[in-house]
Amino acid sequence: VSLMTSSSFYSQAYAYINRWNTIISLVDNSKGEDNIKALAKAEAKVLRAYDHFLVVNIYAKAYDPATAATDGGICIMDKFDLEAQPTKSTVKEVYDFILKDIDEAIPYLQEKPLDIYHPSLAFAYAFKAKIHLFKREIAEAKQAAERSLALNNQIFDLVNYTTQGGPNSVPVIAPNNPEVLSY
Repeated sequence: VSLMTSSSFYSQAYAYINRWNTIISLVDNSKGEDNIKALAKAEAKVLRAYDHFLVVNIYAKAYDPATAATDGGICIMDKFDLEAQPTKSTVKEVYDFILKDIDEAIPYLQEKPLDIYHPSLAFAYAFKAKIHLFKREIAEAKQAAERSLALNNQIFDLVNYTTQGGPNSVPVIAPNNPEVLSY
């Protein structure tokens, strides 16, 4: 008798990771401009990193520098392969993979993407700051946060929003919130 039930979050996160891997694996051989393909690959990499981050922080131990190299993590899915039989990586390996994806994506991401559904360069640096913060690498977190803030330092004006009637009067969708870096 199984005492565990399946998790729709776990399944959905890996479904998204598979989607990003499909783009990363196949976009180079598609038709189109090289700069658009590089952008698609970069956006997919930063989103793949984000989904791995969510999964590792829900289903594995928190990052502890003293034990991360031996703590059981999650399966890293780094390519589109329907026959893959992944094995569990350590928490450190997952975080290293996440940072590698972010660093590979940053040179190709746009400061002002097409819309909020495309991750911006500010998002990548903010996400990198969060990874370093979780790893307790404060200097690196500060540096990445400052890079993100240099690209987007806007905040949502809650005082003005309240005078407009708040959420009962004015719904704030993601594209209208300057604090949303990726939706």
